[in-house]
Amino acid sequence: SISLTSGQLGRKLASGQFIKTGINAATEALGKQLAKELAPRRVNVISPGVIDTPAYAGLAEEQRLAMFAKAGGALPVGRVGQAEEVAAGYVLAMENGFMTGAVIDIDGGGLLFGAARQIFGGAADLVSARLHRSGIDADHADGLVQRTHRLVEVLAQDGVFAGEVFLNPIGQV
Repeated sequence: SISLTSGQLGRKLASGQFIKTGINAATEALGKQLAKELAPRRVNVISPGVIDTPAYAGLAEEQRLAMFAKAGGALPVGRVGQAEEVAAGYVLAMENGFMTGAVIDIDGGGLLFGAARQIFGGAADLVSARLHRSGIDADHADGLVQRTHRLVEVLAQDGVFAGEVFLNPIGQV
């Protein structure tokens, strides 16, 4: 089998990361296409999130630990991943003979929260624009938008964004 490596930036968009986003998204698309074209040889993609590896060794210890604490605290599992957990994903891809064309996310649930925040954050911006166009008092509209953003954060922290109604392909609520 063939195992490729992408990363969560292929589907979790972040400002200033367009090159990494493009590379990761292209790797995932390549994995699916190769799975079709090279069949019966299997091709899968491993997509890790924030993982505690020597890749971050260039950061000062205090800075690295603070970054891991902040990133891990935002994940449903409450921590960043370990190299052994990513390695288990590669072993799964190699040993499971019925898996091909898959993207295996090893991200502590990071994509779940990122997708919901992107969709609902965009919805809050849409609500703001519509409120302002409708002639509602600007201060009142801003207050509604701030409460909408806060609701998004609370629901994301509580893990409410698991249903497909929140993750539809056109980003509408």
